[in-house]
Order: sequence, then C-alpha cells, then structure tokens
Amino acid sequence: MDAQKILFGILGIFILVSLSGCEEQGTTTEKTFENIDFESDIVELNAASMKFIKDEEEFAARSVELYYQLHNPLNRYVTVSVDVAFYDENGREIYSEEGYKINLPGKYTEGGMNTVSYSGSMVNAIQTAKINAVEVEEE
Repeated sequence: MDAQKILFGILGIFILVSLSGCEEQGTTTEKTFENIDFESDIVELNAASMKFIKDEEEFAARSVELYYQLHNPLNRYVTVSVDVAFYDENGREIYSEEGYKINLPGKYTEGGMNTVSYSGSMVNAIQTAKINAVEVEEE
C-alpha cells in the first residue's frame, strides 16, 4: 500500500511538472506610453511621446510629431523595419510611414529619438499612433 502511494505521488509530480511547461516569450515593453501602441517580438520601446503642434492664435493643431527610441535586448546585432501609423478614434488610418530600417547592435539603446510627423488636413482627428518593428534579413 505504501509503494502504491509513493508511485501515485511520483506520477502526480510528473504530471504537474509536464503541464507547467515553458512559456514562450516575445520581447515586449513593460513601459506604457499614452496613446501609443507598440508591437515587436524583437526590440523594445525605450521611450515614446506624441506632440501636437499648435499656432498660438488657433485652437486646432497644425501638425503632430511622434518621437520614439528603440532598445535591442538581445546579445546579437539586429536590423528592424519600422512602420508607424496614426489613427483616428474609430481606428481608421490617417497617415503612415513604412519600411524605415534601423540597425541595432546587441544590448544597444538608440542615442536619439526617431521622429515621424504629419501635417495634413486630418491632423486634428488623430487619437493614437502605432509603432510596429519586425526583424528583417540583411541583404
């Protein structure tokens, strides 16, 4: 009877250990930036801000500027392609810039801020920005 309890105990521990498994982790940022979404499985968003530029005598904005800084947490060199898009409150895309490539050495944080700006007629409808960074193969 004691051998049977020990066998069930070992079997129970084995089942628990096998079910716990390893969780696959992508790289995400722990920081949150107001009205800025970030997606990447390779780099982190170190800093970001969105600023509306207004004329002193007008209430409406004449342009919007998005500033962002990336960090490579890996121990290897990566090249990422960055897409940035501005959206209105209903999730409709107003403006985008795509395919900007950045080379980042391992454990490196960019020294300056990258800037994307928009000054079109729909600038006052912008509510959020989205930054998407994916690794690309070097040519």
